[in-house]
Amino acid sequence: MGIINPIHKAPYTNFHDLNLDWIIEVLNEFNTKLTNFVSLASIKYADPLQWDITNQYEANTVVVDSNGNAYLSVQPVPSGVSLDRVEFWTKIGNFDELWADVKKAITPNDEGHSPTTTAARAVNDLVWVNGALVRVTKAMIAGDSYVPGSNCVSSSTNEVLHYLINAFTEGLIAEQTARENADTQLQTAIKENKTAIDNEQTTRENADTQLQTAIENEHTVRENADTQLQTAIENEQTARKNADTQLQNSINQMQTYISAPLAGIKANDQSAAAQNTSTLQQLLDAGQTVYFPSGNYYMSEALYMKRGCGIIGENMRDTAIIWITASNGIIYDLEYKAPNTYDDIYFTIRIESLALYGVGATNGAGSGIYIRNKTWMDTAKQNHDEYRKIKGDSYALECRNSVIRDIIVSGWAIGINSSLYIAYVSIINAFVDTCDLGIDAKFSDSELCNIVVTFCYNGILCETEANKWCNLAIKMNGWRASYDASHTITGSIALHLYHAKRELFCNTEVQESYANGVIVENTSNNIVFSGLLLDANGFKVPVETGENNIGIQILGGCYNIRGSILATNKNDVKSQRAGIYVSPDCGNIDLQYAEYEQRISAWTLGRNTCRSITTAKINNITKITATNFTNGADASFASFDGRHLHIAIHGYFTTTTTGASFSVASAFGDIPFAQLPGNVYRDIYLYNSTNNALVPAAYDNTTASVIIKAPVQLNQQINCEFTFDML
Repeated sequence: MGIINPIHKAPYTNFHDLNLDWIIEVLNEFNTKLTNFVSLASIKYADPLQWDITNQYEANTVVVDSNGNAYLSVQPVPSGVSLDRVEFWTKIGNFDELWADVKKAITPNDEGHSPTTTAARAVNDLVWVNGALVRVTKAMIAGDSYVPGSNCVSSSTNEVLHYLINAFTEGLIAEQTARENADTQLQTAIKENKTAIDNEQTTRENADTQLQTAIENEHTVRENADTQLQTAIENEQTARKNADTQLQNSINQMQTYISAPLAGIKANDQSAAAQNTSTLQQLLDAGQTVYFPSGNYYMSEALYMKRGCGIIGENMRDTAIIWITASNGIIYDLEYKAPNTYDDIYFTIRIESLALYGVGATNGAGSGIYIRNKTWMDTAKQNHDEYRKIKGDSYALECRNSVIRDIIVSGWAIGINSSLYIAYVSIINAFVDTCDLGIDAKFSDSELCNIVVTFCYNGILCETEANKWCNLAIKMNGWRASYDASHTITGSIALHLYHAKRELFCNTEVQESYANGVIVENTSNNIVFSGLLLDANGFKVPVETGENNIGIQILGGCYNIRGSILATNKNDVKSQRAGIYVSPDCGNIDLQYAEYEQRISAWTLGRNTCRSITTAKINNITKITATNFTNGADASFASFDGRHLHIAIHGYFTTTTTGASFSVASAFGDIPFAQLPGNVYRDIYLYNSTNNALVPAAYDNTTASVIIKAPVQLNQQINCEFTFDML
């Protein structure tokens, strides 16, 4: 068989992708091995097979020595040549073992010495029978005898190899022909598609160029972005290092809590009040923050706090500091000492999670917490010019970063007190009760959130500017253990704004005050109430003292008052007789107002002061009657809503007398209608619907009456409704 030419020498075919070039290479190797094997098939076996040194042997002759070792002559061997002469002989192994392997390689079917089949045999099966190779020509079953010429024929290795070689050669020629045909077709297809390939190549080259350009541009962009990112990272690293340094400085400056009991401050021991006061004052003077576990801690004198110290409890219900003498509680002195830097006018303290009780006086004494600008209270220490260099036009010392929260303040003359020229106070979650005045707010630019003031004589006095109040509940104020000439029920005020400016109240409830609810006076201006609830205020006021049971009064030249207000009377007393009153000297009042069960919504004695008040309904609707007049089915009524007087007359006259009148004074309640600027004499006409005629009449402002000025025939229907603007 000839050598098959390597396929890569043929016209180009991508046989590598088909893995066929490897197959051809393997077939060529197999062809070489097969040729050698066929050559070996011509080997002769000596007769006799047993080697005899006296005999001569042809080339390719196999002999076996007495030990069963087989030798093959590589050339003609003369007599007298021993088996160890390698130029004549080559050992090919043990013949018996080799022959067994050869037999098994040709076919594994070996009947041994049995002349019959040991298993079923198919046509063309090769079987060793008594050492001879036979080929089955007819199907046999186990037990059938081998009968040469009938069901089998003798065979040989040459016959087997010849059959395999012919089959392989035929298959190889067919494969070669198929591949040549495929190569021809492929070459034709390649020639036909050469133009398309060239176009595709050009397209891909262009695409490669564009891609390369895009890659280079992206590379440039990324390099720029990397540079920017690296710069940002370096800046961030610098910023973080600076922040870490600042944080570490802050940590180094942080106070360590000192335990009150471990410092010698005794709990639940009233006899230790003096010692407790002395010990605690020393700690505060040293700038320490002192922690008080649950318990009652008694003090005998006021405690003075300065910048950087603090008092912290377990919580406001379980930790209490109690003063047994009539003194102040905690005094936080802000003292200016000619600062050289802006930070020298900042002051920080902590009063947190505890209750402060003043029990040293019957009706309270001193202040539970007193934040004061000591510089401005001691004229000897004033240094205006130097101070203004640092702070500008403001004189206020600032309590920035101070914490006053989660506290109860009870039993003092003033619960939380302050002097003028204090700014940026922050009070959160405070419950103030049983004080003569709950909070005296002279500070400015401050925030007070979640504040409850209850059972104080006066609730809150605000007499400064620019504070924000959020979630404020002022309830049941006006209470006092005993009253005197300066503490009357009618004199108490729940929320008092006195010359206040730029104050914001968010979600404020003033409820069931003994007397006055809210009073805004003395030119207070730019006040905003965002959600003000006025409920049942004045319920302890005697009936004849009507001016003290109004929800909110705006007096004394106040202006620019805005907000949304709801006035209610939910208790059985229905005490709050009016929701809003605005005095004549106030102006630019803009209130969105709604009410429930008020006897009077709102009114003012000054024109153009309260025209923006929007009321939700008319109150005090009164049925009106007159002598010799019978009300019709719709009856006759009059009402006053704080601005408009509404009169409706429906009925029949039973007399023709001139001068019959209807009084509407009851519609005004206790409002002094004679002082209303729009309450003037007016000529009007009633309508006689029976005769379709007008009846001359007049409104008499001195008696608040409608007077008939001409006779009216008997039993004629009078229908008329009209409205007067009282402002």
